Amino acid sequence: MKKIFIIIALIVTCYSNAQETKSYKLIQVDEYPLFKGTKALYSKNRAKFNSFLQKKFLSKVDYKILGLVITDYKFYVEIHIDLNKNVKVINTSEKDKDLHKEIVRVVEEFKVKKAAKLNGKSVAVTFILPFKINSKINNLFN
Repeated sequence: MKKIFIIIALIVTCYSNAQETKSYKLIQVDEYPLFKGTKALYSKNRAKFNSFLQKKFLSKVDYKILGLVITDYKFYVEIHIDLNKNVKVINTSEKDKDLHKEIVRVVEEFKVKKAAKLNGKSVAVTFILPFKINSKINNLFN
């Protein structure tokens, strides 16, 4: 009987730990993460959420490295924000090593004030953030 109780307790513990570390997509959460530098929650407004993060990225990127981009340029960043509000780049579409490192550096410096929420509880999220850098904007910094 003791062995059965211990096995059940272990299964419940493993299941609850797995639930706590689950990562949700933005479309699944009630509130998006709140980043330092913004006062608004972009709950269910993906366009404004993306726009804010894209502007934040462009304000912090080293344009000497980005100067490698001559034409309009598109890339994406897959981002994970855990329950402790840590930002981690999972992947980028960038092949150039220097530009990849710069993207990771800038995005991982983003500070999260509030984690994403689902049913009133903080949850981890993973999402893809698309970028398009206009060559006219880039030329201003070269």
